[in-house]
Amino acid sequence: MMDLRNNIKIFGAFKKFVDSLYAIITAVRIAAVIILVLQAIFLITESGKSISDFKLK
Repeated sequence: MMDLRNNIKIFGAFKKFVDSLYAIITAVRIAAVIILVLQAIFLITESGKSISDFKLK
């Protein structure tokens, strides 16, 4: 009976770990999409110049 309770605790902790990884991956994906959209807007509005083409003065 104790093994079953320990297994349930382990699986619960593993599920929380997987859920947190999924949340982190989702946040990274959202950030990547935002960066891509901003880059596309920048390219459209600045006549084809990319962010890396600009030099700090």
